[in-house]
Amino acid sequence: MLLRVTLYLLVLDFINTYLGWERVSRYYSIFGMFSASAGTFSGLLLFYCIPMSFTKTLLYNALRKSERIFKTDMVYAVRGGFWLLLGQISTSFISFGLAVAFAHLISQETYGTYRYILSFVGIIMSFSLSGLSPALTRATARGHDGTLMQAFKMTASWGILLSGILASLSLYYALNQNTTLATGLFIAALTAPLIDAFELATSFLNGKKLYKLISGLGIIRSVLSSSFLLFCLFFYKHLLFLLLAYFISNLLVMGFVFYYSQTRLVKNKTIDAEAARLGKHTSVINTFAAIADRIDNILLFHYFGPVQLAIYNFSLLIPSNILSLIKNIGTLATPKLVLSDKEVAKKTLLLKSTSLLILTVPLALLYIFSAPYLFKIFFPQYIEAVIYSQVFAITILMSGALPIALFDAHVALRAKYTLSVISNTVKITFIFIGIYFFGIWGAIIARILSKSVGLFTAYILVRKI
Repeated sequence: MLLRVTLYLLVLDFINTYLGWERVSRYYSIFGMFSASAGTFSGLLLFYCIPMSFTKTLLYNALRKSERIFKTDMVYAVRGGFWLLLGQISTSFISFGLAVAFAHLISQETYGTYRYILSFVGIIMSFSLSGLSPALTRATARGHDGTLMQAFKMTASWGILLSGILASLSLYYALNQNTTLATGLFIAALTAPLIDAFELATSFLNGKKLYKLISGLGIIRSVLSSSFLLFCLFFYKHLLFLLLAYFISNLLVMGFVFYYSQTRLVKNKTIDAEAARLGKHTSVINTFAAIADRIDNILLFHYFGPVQLAIYNFSLLIPSNILSLIKNIGTLATPKLVLSDKEVAKKTLLLKSTSLLILTVPLALLYIFSAPYLFKIFFPQYIEAVIYSQVFAITILMSGALPIALFDAHVALRAKYTLSVISNTVKITFIFIGIYFFGIWGAIIARILSKSVGLFTAYILVRKI
């Protein structure tokens, strides 16, 4: 056997050295059948010895042919989507590992309080100029690199006001003897607005289509943040140390990403004249959405306490990560849609959305059936969250990534306003009623119903833009 393999390697080396792979590429299939007993090994050798150019050509041709089915640029989707997917999967695994540590190393009360403070800070930060992110992606895709610094200055200036609000709330809780919440809000006042401004670098990179870099930086951010938190979980376990680790690690990483983007990747100083106007309008829309997305945590903590909030957050954990993977499609689509004809994009959107739905059905079913085993192995302390999580998995089918990407790309402000008002009004109303009367079940059902209404509304609005 060893002799046959050695001879096989010598033959391959001779072909590569004296004949060249290009001249004999049509005979690759014959070489793969030299020996039945060494078939598997032969396949591996051919995989590593076939030139990358030949493999890329085969893949390129296959992707181009598949465009007849998916009605989209599959080469771009796979090239950019691979790195976005790799980064998101890596981040999801790291987040999952961190959740396992939270479940085993701190009490449900502590974790529930930790989630409450982050949600509280998130609601205050929802009044930031978050709409500059999609505006910056659009501007960068059109070659206006100088918009990054303009957006940063606007966000940082507005952040001073938000920092003052957080500091004032911190003082209020300190005077009312709530030291934990007072200290947590003070930490957020010093860091959260800066993190928000530095986050614009990610939108800039999206506009540049630097998905490989985005993926790598996202993994670094997750690793560093998780390392800080794990250190605190093992050695301190105090809520304030956890908050400090969370905010400081994110500040350091995003500060570096912004500095790198501004000094190495900005190629001109031209500014998109529409970016500021678009960003302000979109920020109003995003504020409503951000409040609607976090109000359930505030209400559950207020009415039912930190333990129920902890259970609720663990029920959302895995389905939300799966949804984040799917939403990368919207991130990937926006720069392409900016340069596409609106009417052509509208005509193909329904077909692409149907293809996306077909791909997500197996994901949802797989999770629903595997959830009891996952919780039993990794989160035994939160086993009662299983049924909530299985029902919430229905939202995996409702990402709505493509309509939102189309609205962002073609500045459909009226459509975005309408969608935001309808979907978030429904969501907040359902959450208030649902949580008050039914607790966690009310929050889960409210999220599903509001997601359905929002998705239905989005596709109606697509036809009207």
